[in-house]
Amino acid sequence: MIKERDIEGALLTGELKLFTAKKRKEASRVVPVSRADLKDILSYCKHYRNRIVRATVGSANDSGYLLISSTSGRQLAVDTLDSEMRTLRVAAGIDDEEVCMHAFRHRFATKTLIELILSQKYKTENDLRSAILSTETLKVQLMEWLGVSSMAMLNHYIHLAFEELADYKETLSKLQISKVVDAMEAKLKDLDRRFSSITTAEVRKELLGTMDVFSAAALDLRTALRGTDSKTTL
Repeated sequence: MIKERDIEGALLTGELKLFTAKKRKEASRVVPVSRADLKDILSYCKHYRNRIVRATVGSANDSGYLLISSTSGRQLAVDTLDSEMRTLRVAAGIDDEEVCMHAFRHRFATKTLIELILSQKYKTENDLRSAILSTETLKVQLMEWLGVSSMAMLNHYIHLAFEELADYKETLSKLQISKVVDAMEAKLKDLDRRFSSITTAEVRKELLGTMDVFSAAALDLRTALRGTDSKTTL
């Protein structure tokens, strides 16, 4: 239902007006969209959409809808994008019915809340819920952005956002550990190279013993990391 003029209007405000199909009565809501994305869409209109219009219905009969058929120049049917997504899912070999257009809406909702959590440094789900409930403006704006009509639905996305952040922090921890192991292994190679010519038996024995400890510790950490990754995969 989006029209080219909606994109042009959003470029001035930073918010895009959308038709809401989930409610019984016809309604609309606005969502924040980056100006970079909006300009990219307008570039599509200028270089591709307008060319299709001229080659099909003609500028005088242009419906103004953003998404049009490449063969007829008319507004896309409601189920066209769903069909395209299904085709892509099958081509990619993904056997999951949840890979659909609606998933983008869920992703937008989760990412919006993650940005809010990080910007305001909320520590727990309860912290964010309390902030939302105590600030009516924030509550109303979030519900409009995410297209939800109740706090219960908002809570679902809050949970998903914190769950994803927890996984993100765990991944960062793994990367940090991996860096430590890399540093240990590099140091071991350096020590082995530098002290390989030492002839004093006692000193060399001590060094080799220390290097064995470091080597074993590095191997344990590598093994632990691989084990964690395999569990995550499963």
